[in-house]
Amino acid sequence: SGDTDESGDTDESEDTDESGDDGSRRRLDGPTPDSVTTYHGRIQHAFPIKETGLQYVVLEACYASGADAASYETSIDGVIAFKNPYGMLPAMYFGFLPFQGARAVGFLLFTLWLALLLRKHRREDNVIGIHVAMFGVVLVATAESWTWFAAYLELNATGAPLCCPFPPVVVAAMTLQAVRQTASRALLLVVALGLGLVRPALALKEAGLVIALSLGYLAASIAVTAEKIKRNERLKGAQTDGGGPGGSSSSSAADVWIESPQLLFDLIFLVWIYTALVNVTDLLRAQKQTYKLAMFSQLNGVIVAFVALATLLTVVVAMASFGSFEWPWRLFWLQIVSLDILNFAVLAALVIIWRPTDRSRLLVQHDQLAVMDDDDDDFDETGIEMGDGGHHHHPKGGHAALSQDDTLDEDDDDFVHKAD
Repeated sequence: SGDTDESGDTDESEDTDESGDDGSRRRLDGPTPDSVTTYHGRIQHAFPIKETGLQYVVLEACYASGADAASYETSIDGVIAFKNPYGMLPAMYFGFLPFQGARAVGFLLFTLWLALLLRKHRREDNVIGIHVAMFGVVLVATAESWTWFAAYLELNATGAPLCCPFPPVVVAAMTLQAVRQTASRALLLVVALGLGLVRPALALKEAGLVIALSLGYLAASIAVTAEKIKRNERLKGAQTDGGGPGGSSSSSAADVWIESPQLLFDLIFLVWIYTALVNVTDLLRAQKQTYKLAMFSQLNGVIVAFVALATLLTVVVAMASFGSFEWPWRLFWLQIVSLDILNFAVLAALVIIWRPTDRSRLLVQHDQLAVMDDDDDDFDETGIEMGDGGHHHHPKGGHAALSQDDTLDEDDDDFVHKAD
């Protein structure tokens, strides 16, 4: 079976070649117990498609009237090709081509914007480690998007099937996808833990757990990709040998077992990110750090929206797979790329909220003065003393003097230097 969009041609070429025991070709009215009947035929035909929709090709072996079909052994070898006006890519998957192109261009422009922003603020020493990490993740995502775009361009130009086996460019795209998914999750986790904004470094135990979780997720993702490649190789071999692909129920059960470690790591990432965000926002709220609190609150809103939309999408796809409604074949690709759209939105939102600014270094090295009540002329609620001598006392008793090098601009008088 195949599909075309608008109009296209179907080429069929089928070929068999066998000979009798004496080396000659002969055609008889029917088989006899002591002879081998050989039929040799070649079909080459182009059929113009006049109506948009799913197109089907059926090959049937026809036998002489009254003949016993069980006594025949039929082998067919050949190629069936569908060509659409835009190329060789099946119409059901055509949406991937413009989507991946738009995604690649979007990531490229986003990367250039972030690179210019980093270059501008690097001169002012306002680029911190988390900014470099964000740029690295964006670079990986850009490389992945362009590799997928190149893969679909190649499939559309050559007519090579998407699988069995996977083309090398598709394998490269799948590998980069696993790396991008791991890096983006790790980045989101360390940001939620407050690295670079609330605290300068993670505890050794925390850093070890983040690395272990990331490596586990990456290994699980690569294992899933490798298993898909091996399974498609076995599927091709079974079809070449004349066998079937096997039961779909066993294949689905195998998919669940193979993907379960990846799903488990995903769940751990999600729970840890949410817990970290709750703890950091509670801390900043207690310390009256309204500027930083606003940044984490925005990130929390992005995460909540992502989880809600991803859950809704999963329910819709599951309902379609169980037959609750029929997904339009023209929009088949949309249910697959929807998560890519959400992932891009989350990464873009994170980068925009945490982008380098004129206050980046200030946010790392200083704490915002807590908002004071009208009755508290000398102390605020968190215990930061507002003395007249140019010194501020840390709530835990630490001393943070503002030296001449630490003097803040007139617009930055809401921050005090952090105590060592």
